[in-house]
Order: sequence, then structure tokens, then C-alpha cells
Amino acid sequence: MILSAGTGTICKHVQRILIKLSVENRTAAAAIALAKLADAKNEPSDTMMRLFHESHRYIESNPSFLKDS
Repeated sequence: MILSAGTGTICKHVQRILIKLSVENRTAAAAIALAKLADAKNEPSDTMMRLFHESHRYIESNPSFLKDS
């Protein structure tokens, strides 16, 4: 438990964020965040794609990262 927030509360917040972003999962939300970060820093799109692929490799090697508790 972080900051006295239960798992159900956290899941509900994540669910609301996904709805606001119009995405179905946290991976898609992360891709949007990476794209926005790249835009904000005016980095070339190939850098954003590299970051996306690195995060995808991390997620594949750590499947528990995407598990909703």
C-alpha cells in the first residue's frame, strides 16, 4: 500500500486514466506518454520509437509489469 491507497483505488484511478486517453491498456498509455515526451523535448521520432521498443522489450521480459492486481 502506497500513501494509504488500496489496490482497488489505484486500479480505479488507472481505469479512469485509460478511459481519458481512449486506450485499452497501460502499454498503449505508455506509448502515448512516450510520444508526448518526445514531442515536448522536440526529439526526432526515431528516438521516440527507440524508447517505445525498449519499453516493449522490458514489458516482454517482465510480464508481471502489466498484471492488474
